[in-house]
Formats: sequence, structure tokens, C-alpha cells
Amino acid sequence: MNERDADVVVIGAGVAGLVAASDLVAAGREVVVLEARDRVGGRLLNTEIGGEPNELGGQWIAPYQSEMHALLAELGLESFHAYREGDSLYIDPAGELHRYAADTEPLPATAAADYARAVAKLDALCAELDPEAPWEHPLATELDGITFEQWLAAEVDDTLARDFLRSNMAGGYMTKPADSFSLLGAAATVAGAGSVANLFEPDLCLHSRIVGGSQLIPLRLAERLGDRVVV
Repeated sequence: MNERDADVVVIGAGVAGLVAASDLVAAGREVVVLEARDRVGGRLLNTEIGGEPNELGGQWIAPYQSEMHALLAELGLESFHAYREGDSLYIDPAGELHRYAADTEPLPATAAADYARAVAKLDALCAELDPEAPWEHPLATELDGITFEQWLAAEVDDTLARDFLRSNMAGGYMTKPADSFSLLGAAATVAGAGSVANLFEPDLCLHSRIVGGSQLIPLRLAERLGDRVVV
């Protein structure tokens, strides 16, 4: 099959694109999914460490993410409670390694205060959003025109506080650079969890992982779609 045979062309073979393509096929449409990479999965990528599957991108599933749990059941995939014991590690901009308990921040008093103020600002913004329809916020266009990196530069004065929030939100949760997603995108994600703190709660957003690695989700979807997926 080639593009000329399709009713719909889906760009990108991440989970969203593959689910959209699956729904279209189920509705009787012929679809082709075009992916620029040589693999499916987008931000979901499995690797192997010590002979065991591990993830280099998105990996956690929250108990309240009912659509994802339904998809796992449909694909025959199982989840397990994420391992959360032990200390966290943070490497600051100077390259120094900090080891700290998960419920604390490895920041000096001034940086910790600035970090807390930034989190409060972000939480306040998120409280104004409907996580199911963030585009309905009266300033949605403006918020979507600002990258998270630009917001950090404008709102967080302390370098360490800015780096730590960037590390948590961009590297740790969104799994992509802070200049590649908008403030609206970040706020909508936080709004869905309820607060920045909830993003990292073991029994909320970080509750479960996939047996065999999260990339099995797009791999199973792509397998079902067959040659409709072009990488």
C-alpha cells in the first residue's frame, strides 16, 4: 500500500498517531501512518540494561489514566507498581552530584525559596485550566506562544532553582527539552495531575510501569496496523 490508497494520512507514529490510525481503521477508513524516524514510539523508547528492559523516555502510568489502562488491556500488556525506594540524584549546572531524599530538594535556602515561588506560580496557573480543554483558557493563545524555557527565564531568577525545575518538568516528566513545549502544554499536564508535587507522587503519576517496557505499547499498535505504518 502507498499514500495514494489512503483516505487519511497520519503524521507521526507515537502513541497518539497510532491510536488515531487504529480508530480510523476501526471506522472503516484506510490509513497510512508516516514516521520520520526508523522506529515507532515517539517519546517511548525501550533499551536494555543488564539484560532487563528499561525506558529512555516516558514510562509511568497513573491509576486515574483510564484510557491508557483500557489500551493496555486491549493490547494484552501488564503493569507493575514502580520501584520508588532509595535516594534521588541531581547533577547541578556545575556538574556536582547531589544525593537527596525524594521528599526534599537539594537546594540552598535562597534557591529553594525561589523554586517554591516558581512552583506556586505554576500551580496557580494550572488551577485556572480545565485539563480536558486547556485551549479554552482566555489566555490560551498567549500561553501556547511561550515555551516553558522562556517562562523559566522570565519567572525564576535563581539559576539553581531554574535548573532544578527544568530538570524535573522537562527532563524528568515531559522527557523533552524545555524549549520544545509551550507553557500551556506544561500547565495542562500539571493541571491533569492537580499540582506540580503530584507529578512525582509515587501513588499518582509515578504509580505504574509496563512489564517489558513502555515502547511495547506503540510496537503492539504498529504490529496490528501492519504495512499501514511507514518508517
